[in-house]
Formats: sequence, structure tokens, C-alpha cells
Amino acid sequence: FPVTIYWPEITNTGQLTPALESRRPMVFKFYASWCGACTYVNSYYAELKEDLPDIDFYSINIDNHEIMQQVESKKLSKEGIVYLPTFLMVQSGKETKQMTGAKKKEDMITEIKKAFAG
Repeated sequence: FPVTIYWPEITNTGQLTPALESRRPMVFKFYASWCGACTYVNSYYAELKEDLPDIDFYSINIDNHEIMQQVESKKLSKEGIVYLPTFLMVQSGKETKQMTGAKKKEDMITEIKKAFAG
């Protein structure tokens, strides 16, 4: 069954660079349509932007090889994307935190706030 995407999806390489050039804090969600845990967390994603309006949210399908090559070439993730879903917190083009797995909404908000504190 298809995954509903609530965050702006980066579908081509021309979208990733402008996002990374922003100084705003951002969260990249790496997912796959076949990932059960990814489907679970989609139930509250639409609400995260409302709860955290100062943060930009994006999603990247790991099966989009062109985008994943660009992610790897820019060394966006220090550890690489190994588990799904993976959430990468980035500010000024640099990773501040990486989180994996399905989390409750409240835990996700807490972790995102911690990643951008200070």
C-alpha cells in the first residue's frame, strides 16, 4: 500500500541544494514505501510542522537513487542512512543529530527540540 507523504518530498537533485543552503533548522525524513515503521509514523507527521513552525521538514525516498547519490556526495549524514525511518536534523548544511526508528510524536518533538537547542 502507498505511503502518504505529509512533508515536502525532495524528488530531484535541484531541490536538495536550495534546501541545504537555508540557515533554518530542518529535518529530513528518509523512508521507503515498503517500510512498515515509516507508515506508522506518518500518522502524526502533518502535525509536526504545526508544533514546530520554525523548523522546515522534508522527506526523501531512499529508493530514489539520484537523490541518495547526492545525499552521499554532500556527506549530509555522518553515519549514513542504514535504518528506516531515519531522521536527520540539519542546520546551516550540517548534521546536528541523527535518529532512527518509529517514535511516538511526543518523543519525536522532544528529540527535534534537543537537536536544535542552543
